Amino acid sequence: MGNNDFVSEIKKAATSAKKSGRGLLVVGPANSGKETALRAVITYRYAIDGFWTLSKTDVVGSWQIGPFGSKFWAEGPLTSAMRNGERLLVTDFDMLYPALRRLMLEAMKTGQLKTPDGPILAVVGFTIDATVTKATPPMRRAFAVVVELKTK
Repeated sequence: MGNNDFVSEIKKAATSAKKSGRGLLVVGPANSGKETALRAVITYRYAIDGFWTLSKTDVVGSWQIGPFGSKFWAEGPLTSAMRNGERLLVTDFDMLYPALRRLMLEAMKTGQLKTPDGPILAVVGFTIDATVTKATPPMRRAFAVVVELKTK
């Protein structure tokens, strides 16, 4: 499959996933252009790199200490995408800690997330698109559309 064919397939899959209210999962070998193809078709305001994301606070957010000792809630990309009804891109989704994957899939499925700042209800339009090298059956079921990148 050529690059143009793959991007065209991603474009169709993204439209179908958006209509369903659930995300798009792109499966393929490392460094095969999965993220590049998604970014060529969809503009993401929020993204998480699963390879480097270490904790729940990286994804959800945390309380921070501001100037003069004041506390404020700093939202993570998942929380922000949910509140704003936007797509969240998670690259290397399969590299996230299993507890983080479950948290994100549950948020996509139910549209709800419990945070230390209170519950979050997702605005219409929120979904998660992800890239993986290997997709488990539960991962495949969680997403509306799964696109496999075929290599020669």
